[in-house]
Amino acid sequence: MSHIASVKHRFLSLVALGVAANRCGLELVEGQRTFRNYSNRQTPCDHAMRVVGDVNAWEIGVKAKQADGGTEYELLYDSYGGGNGLIRHTQNQHGPLNRLITYYEEEAALAQFQSEGWMVERTELQDGTVELVGCR
Repeated sequence: MSHIASVKHRFLSLVALGVAANRCGLELVEGQRTFRNYSNRQTPCDHAMRVVGDVNAWEIGVKAKQADGGTEYELLYDSYGGGNGLIRHTQNQHGPLNRLITYYEEEAALAQFQSEGWMVERTELQDGTVELVGCR
């Protein structure tokens, strides 16, 4: 039985995804063509994310696909049994990869602001909310 799940989110920047992965204690390995999951199965992908320093943790597969606006990336993962250590790095109170998704959104927004010439200040509020304030 397969445990592989797909993340329903639009990932448009591999760079922002890599930075978000690093913030979670993962590394993005570009060009890795399979990702490890339940029973050490190797499932096809275009890139992978793995936990730094934990060779037993399962990995996240990143599949590139063409969409109307260019390349989008789909994340595939196996959360069974906590992904053998993977999920503790990527989860928050909202789900198994939501910490990674939150960091991705923040990094993608920062990159967008900066590419348009905005200076951006990042503030983390007491409740954990992150506020990005831009000015020109």
